[in-house]
Amino acid sequence: MNKYLQSIKEFQNNNKAGIYFVKNQLAKHLEKHEENQTEIEHILDYLYSTGKTFKVGYITIKEKADKWSKKLQQVVVKDIEKEGVDYKVLKKWKNGFKVVKLISKESYQREGKLMSHCVADYYGKDDEIYSLRDEKNLPHCTMSKSSEQIKGKGNNGIIPKYIKYVVEFLEKVGMEVRDSEMKNLGYVNIEDIEDKNAVFKPLFRKKYFYKENEIVDKKGNKYENITLWNAFGLANVSSRFKVSFNFDISLSIRTFLSKINKATAVANESYSTAMANDHSSTAVANKHSSTAVANESYSTAVANDSSSTAMANDHSSTAVANESYSTAVANDSYSTAVANKHSSTAVANKHSSTAVANDSYSTAVANEHSSTAVANESYSTAVANESYSTAVANEGSVAILNNSNNSKVKAKIGGAIVIVERDDNNIKHIFSAIVDGKKIKEDTWYTLKNGKIIKV
Repeated sequence: MNKYLQSIKEFQNNNKAGIYFVKNQLAKHLEKHEENQTEIEHILDYLYSTGKTFKVGYITIKEKADKWSKKLQQVVVKDIEKEGVDYKVLKKWKNGFKVVKLISKESYQREGKLMSHCVADYYGKDDEIYSLRDEKNLPHCTMSKSSEQIKGKGNNGIIPKYIKYVVEFLEKVGMEVRDSEMKNLGYVNIEDIEDKNAVFKPLFRKKYFYKENEIVDKKGNKYENITLWNAFGLANVSSRFKVSFNFDISLSIRTFLSKINKATAVANESYSTAMANDHSSTAVANKHSSTAVANESYSTAVANDSSSTAMANDHSSTAVANESYSTAVANDSYSTAVANKHSSTAVANKHSSTAVANDSYSTAVANEHSSTAVANESYSTAVANESYSTAVANEGSVAILNNSNNSKVKAKIGGAIVIVERDDNNIKHIFSAIVDGKKIKEDTWYTLKNGKIIKV
């Protein structure tokens, strides 16, 4: 909240319409929904442009902002720009790529239309707008010097292959950029990472580390530790909802155990129980029927053999159960629950959680807004229980959507989808089908609206 108010103060001349929106509509919206910074900045741009204070809800204002942006993009623009008249070249590469500064109103309009955002409305304001262009003079990234924003098409992130051009340009002109925008470029601010054993080189602006580079220890060896998970994220979910891990979980935990003096409980034999009950604790139970419980923020609970149970019950926790009949439960925001073998259960119960069940007969359950449930093998089940959730079944599995409100589901051929449409807490309609590739397509997002199955 404060970062948006600060942005309005610094870049929008204390725009009263934006301040009212942040303190009222946005505050209420974030009580039930995950923060979407790109969407919020889009709305603030609209409110700054119109100067009108609206006392309607968040969704209505977003719809108004979308219509405004679309109207800006519908303006007729000329296809050809003239250097020195419409734009000025600031940096050029041998392959024809270049960064230009927009000059004319027509160049602002062309940029906005081709990039599907509202930069056209920035013309005439106290700002400098830069554009990354290819050899055909087509834009791929728009940068605002005043508001420190870097946007791809549709206000999204930058395609990775263009990042090097943007970073080289930022270095050349010394342009400041927000942490959130650097994150879109694949960079992490490492200033708040307290792990002194990790070495981050090279750094951009002495604080930004590119995620694709290798983290090493002081001896130059690859470094893995759960102390880095919060800043870098434990896992990534692709557009096809395949999960890839940024760290070796087992090695990270072993490193962590060897470095810290905080509460650590380890039970290494059958029927053992390990409990670590404070911040940054680690509980590891490594044999049959073991139980590992870590109950506070940044905790990690790992149970590595059959019939094990791993529970991590607070923010940014990770629960991993790696063998048959295991159960992994992560119960709060940004948690990750992973159950990797037959008949496992992975449950992530809060905002932005990820539950992944990677083998046959597994169950993945994601119970709050914007959660993701993925079931990757035959006979598995993925269940998403709240609005804006996603359920994916990849190999003969079942994907269940327990609330169709702004949620979606998909599956492979031979898999099944089940969608429940609700009105508040009441069930209105239920749809179920096997993905046959004809009536219900493979790898196609579906939801249920007014009892009818529709593609998203």
